[in-house]
Amino acid sequence: MKKYIRHYVELVSIGLVFGEPKDVEVESRNPLDITCDDSVDCFRFFDQPIVVDGNDTYYGDACNFTNWVYFGERITLDEFKALKGDDFSTEMKIESLKERGIEYVCHTRNNRFLEMRIGDKTFDEVKEESKPKKPVSNLKLVTAAQKRQVRK
Repeated sequence: MKKYIRHYVELVSIGLVFGEPKDVEVESRNPLDITCDDSVDCFRFFDQPIVVDGNDTYYGDACNFTNWVYFGERITLDEFKALKGDDFSTEMKIESLKERGIEYVCHTRNNRFLEMRIGDKTFDEVKEESKPKKPVSNLKLVTAAQKRQVRK
C-alpha cells in the first residue's frame, strides 16, 4: 500500500453564470508558477490524498485549501460604491458584505467584482511579497548596559 498527496490548483472563470472550477494537477503550490488564460479570475491550491493498494486506488477528500489569489485590483467598499454607482442594489450589496465582515473586493481583470476574505490576495500583492527585501543597514548593536544608561 502506497500513500500519495497530489497538489492541484482550482482555476475559476466567472462568466454570465458562475463557471465550474477547473482543477489542474500541479507540481508546486507556488502562486508565481501558475499560468492560465485571461478568462481566469482567481485560483487557489488544494491537496488530495491518494492510496494505492495493489490494483485499487482510493481518493481522499480535497484538503489543505489555500486562500484565493485574484487577478485584479483590491479596492475598498467605498471605491466599489464609487465605481458601481449609488443605487439601491449597490447599497444592498455593500451592506451584505459589511455584515459578513468583508472589507475589500477585487475588481478583476475581466471587469468583475469578487469579494475578498481575510487572507485573500491579488496576484500583484503575491508578486510584491515575493520580491527580495532590502537589507537593513546602519544597525548598531546596543548592549543591555547601554540601554540602561539611555533610560536614566
